[in-house]
Amino acid sequence: MLNEFITNLNPNQREAVLAIKGPVRIIAGAGSGKTRVIINKIAYLIKYANLKPWRICAVTFTNKAANEMKERIIDLIGPDGKQCSISTYHALCVRILREDIDTLGYNRNFNIIDNQDQDSIFRTIYKKMDYKYDNNEAKLLKSTLSNWKNDFISPASASANNSDNPNARRWAHVYKLYQERLLELNSLDFNDLILLTYQLFRDHLTVLAKWQGRFDYFLVDEFQDTNDLQFSIIKWLTGEQQNITVVGDPDQTIYSWRGAKISLILNFDREFKNTETVILDQNYRSSQNILNLANSLIENNPNRIKKELFTVNQSGIKPILYHGHSGGDEAEFVASKIRTLVKNEELRYQDILILYRANYLSRDIEGALADYGISYHIYGAFKFYERKEIKDALSFLRLLVNNDPLALQRVLLLFPKVGEKAVENVFELMGTEQLTGSDLLIKHRELLGTGLANKLEPLTRALIAGQAALREEKTIGEILDQLLQESGYLQLLKDNFEEERVENIKELFNSINKFDQQNKDLSGIDLVNEYLQLMALQTDNDNNLVSEDAVALMTIHNAKGLEKKVVFIIGLNEGIFPSAQAIRGGANQLEEERRTFYVAITRAKEQLFISYADGFSYITNNERFPSRFIKELNENYFDLIESEQPKAEPKYIDKFQNFKKDWRISLEDFGSQKYLNSKATDAAKNKWKINDTVNHELFGTGVVVKIIAQNIQIVFPSPIGSKIISADSKAITKG
Repeated sequence: MLNEFITNLNPNQREAVLAIKGPVRIIAGAGSGKTRVIINKIAYLIKYANLKPWRICAVTFTNKAANEMKERIIDLIGPDGKQCSISTYHALCVRILREDIDTLGYNRNFNIIDNQDQDSIFRTIYKKMDYKYDNNEAKLLKSTLSNWKNDFISPASASANNSDNPNARRWAHVYKLYQERLLELNSLDFNDLILLTYQLFRDHLTVLAKWQGRFDYFLVDEFQDTNDLQFSIIKWLTGEQQNITVVGDPDQTIYSWRGAKISLILNFDREFKNTETVILDQNYRSSQNILNLANSLIENNPNRIKKELFTVNQSGIKPILYHGHSGGDEAEFVASKIRTLVKNEELRYQDILILYRANYLSRDIEGALADYGISYHIYGAFKFYERKEIKDALSFLRLLVNNDPLALQRVLLLFPKVGEKAVENVFELMGTEQLTGSDLLIKHRELLGTGLANKLEPLTRALIAGQAALREEKTIGEILDQLLQESGYLQLLKDNFEEERVENIKELFNSINKFDQQNKDLSGIDLVNEYLQLMALQTDNDNNLVSEDAVALMTIHNAKGLEKKVVFIIGLNEGIFPSAQAIRGGANQLEEERRTFYVAITRAKEQLFISYADGFSYITNNERFPSRFIKELNENYFDLIESEQPKAEPKYIDKFQNFKKDWRISLEDFGSQKYLNSKATDAAKNKWKINDTVNHELFGTGVVVKIIAQNIQIVFPSPIGSKIISADSKAITKG
């Protein structure tokens, strides 16, 4: 009967299932059947190692994964499977706290609040403080409180340690009121579930001993995503017997920004002596040609446990590397290839996945798919023209040329200290005086009153500049640039560290400049209106394109665990993938970027297309270069297709961006400190010096530690830390 759980497993999978004494580390490559191994191991422990189901604890990261494991174990061994403890880390901690949280002075019948509940509490607190609780404040507050909790810093300590920082002092006060409110509500937030369990086991050994005696065996799925606190809890629970199996893949560690530590799986055998390591390297998902490409990439990472994926599947079609001459060319290739695949190879749209490093890269692809009438759906993000910053920018144009009331309402609320009441006053004046928004803001500002008029002065300047640009028949890009610069909108995004929103705005300019070039027969209001109409129609079509049979678009981080017959990976350009931030961050961040690319490649089952483009990138503010990752791919494992479209002339870039003649840089220098410090004219404009004292409106007092072209790196007291800020930001002054 033993064969029923191992007969259909390969030798390595069988070894992993049968290893039941002491610590076991399973290095499970992409598509290697790790969940099957976990389920069969649980079944084997119950049926042949005679463990009680309720004394086996399996932990994973999502409710979906936990539920799938529960269903599969029940299907395999019957009703006994229902008694296994299979849950997320948070669910396991809830179970522990329900029994023993009173040891810490809490009520066992606590509630668990979610993000919306948390925001509701914060809004109430901020209203009483008469302080604005906006998205940026919420982000900074939540991050700060989370860090304080993870470091076991109490509200009193947070207040005492940050007495010189007005922002941190405010957050410490909110922290105190927040914790008091949680206590009143008998509630815990998600951080508390992990932290209080950690505290319980650390400080109360009798409670820990009880839970160590509760289970005989532990299994941890997706172990590469584990953080320090989670690892400590699991390590304590295993006790002296150390009967634990962890399953994961260091090559798929792509969530370090969430706290995941690749070192935990790489060094597992140091924490657990006599660890048996089993490598699952037979892939059941992809063709060998796709795996060859993935292997050739990831072997460039030195910080890994070596394995080479293989399959008994057919070799399949070689992956394609497409070299486009522009972003539009690249998108055109993807859309046309999808149409051909669906037409000639009996594929459906739902068999196809388009992946990219960052959300802004969907813009060209969305346009091309719409042009070809291809249904698509974006997962994990708004469609490009539905994103807030894009709607904000287009609202400035709509207000300028059409005096659109909805656009005016949206634009007014963008300005600091302009609330709903002020907007009501503006519209009331417009109705009473029979004025358009532009007339009120430009010709009759005195009606607004001194206070509101001063708050809206940047908008008045922006509209005046925009009207002048219209009269001079400038391009849409030049007009919008005037609006966003004079209004201070772009600077506001930069000051609030909204880097992705700024990148999306740059991508919008890329779209606009392309439209300007294609519509030289139009000018002024006619040109702007034509563009706005096109955007409105495209947005409407986007909304109608969502269906069950649709191409999936998403970032690679959202694709973890997915697989599709056909995968396109776009935007393989230096500074985009890997990102400029990762390049500046050094070897560890570059390794994670490479792992991210590896994860993307291994989503493909039958066909894989990778692409990059020439031309100018508004994200890197430079000429596009092929990603260093492309150079690392073994050329024997892909076929190269060169674009047949004519290559764009650099003069186009110079005309619209006024770039200096020396804007071309070598790939080796891209993103390096040499490059960042190379622009002498930029540095000359930077008034700051290293060791200057800085006062920031939000972060308090800091010190300049590095000059980066027109930016400065400032170190603020904990928990703010290091920030890179524009040298001419209005949020900072010299101390």
